[in-house]
Amino acid sequence: MLNLNFWFCILLLFLSIRLTAQPAETINKNNSVESQKSFKWGINADLLHFQNKHSAQPTRSNQMGLALNLSFFPHANYLFNSKIQITNDGPEYHEGGTTQNGSLQVIYAYLEHHLLTGDLELFFRLGNQLLPLGLSNTHAELIYEYSVQPPDLETYLIPYQWNENGVLFIAHTPNYSLQLGAFNSLDGNKFDTNKPTRNFLNDGLQNGQNAKSEDIMGVARIDVSYDGNYVGGSVAYGDTAQDSQLYEKLTVTIGEVHAQLKFGGISLRAMWVMAKLAEAYKLIGPSFFDQASGYYATLAYDPLFSELSPKGVSLPLFIRYSEYDLHEKVPIFGTKDLSLDRQRITIGLNYRIHDHIVYKFNYQMRKNALSKESDLSEFSVSFKF
Repeated sequence: MLNLNFWFCILLLFLSIRLTAQPAETINKNNSVESQKSFKWGINADLLHFQNKHSAQPTRSNQMGLALNLSFFPHANYLFNSKIQITNDGPEYHEGGTTQNGSLQVIYAYLEHHLLTGDLELFFRLGNQLLPLGLSNTHAELIYEYSVQPPDLETYLIPYQWNENGVLFIAHTPNYSLQLGAFNSLDGNKFDTNKPTRNFLNDGLQNGQNAKSEDIMGVARIDVSYDGNYVGGSVAYGDTAQDSQLYEKLTVTIGEVHAQLKFGGISLRAMWVMAKLAEAYKLIGPSFFDQASGYYATLAYDPLFSELSPKGVSLPLFIRYSEYDLHEKVPIFGTKDLSLDRQRITIGLNYRIHDHIVYKFNYQMRKNALSKESDLSEFSVSFKF
């Protein structure tokens, strides 16, 4: 039986409830103070998610799953004055096929203090926030992805929705952005080395909840942008031993370069990432990695791109090519797993009938250096308000 929290989500969905607090001051593009609503309820949902694995072995039947994933979130953006504001987003997720109560996970909750405004903005954020790494991790909703799921690289090596406690300094101009931050690091004691369930760096997330903070991770990011296009890169470095008696050092280094370019109805998103882990040989079980790397490039074309098209309506067709090796280098006593040297070709389309409603379909051809894997087809309906 579905729980009451689930039906509460459905009620929010159909009634589109919005609660507003007293108006707060905010700054518009001309740096003048104006009033706007500062608190609201909303829903962000992967409403229907259908997955079909086409087995590479004819003797095995295909696997199909149907999931209903809903989250409702209170989103607060309260400005105490023209320089200080607090931003919070805490969605409650409900996964299909379970009778458990939904769990609460805060994606970000931070205080933002502006030190300088104008052509040069200088401010810092203090609290729980998304780490400024990669392309997908800079936002918290899958509705902005072309594919049903985030790219593999932004799951294994740059964990999707990687949020931790810390401070982030940001210097921003119309064409340049520099971000420097310090956060509680990953917890290497949680790395799962038991094949095949391991999710690599994703398993070390602490998400700011009762997070161990014996070790800190430093993050730096720079972007150069013009007219909606940008290129840049980021690096993260930190020890993940978290005062463990098993490890003296378990240091993670992540570096990536990325680009997002748009030319009319054509867009290109690309990223290359490398991760290194010191003292991986001390992890219990099958070897982790000394070094892992990979890249992907997504090319999309929207045939409906036109000034005559209805606002918010688009039909981007996309193809993504990705190669990555999660065992590029292994510890001296480790064994290289060829199945982790992978290639992915994903083709699909999005039918966006509104700025906040999108139907997605993609088909993924998958193989690795050891064998061909099951191809994957996915469909989802996503929305937010």
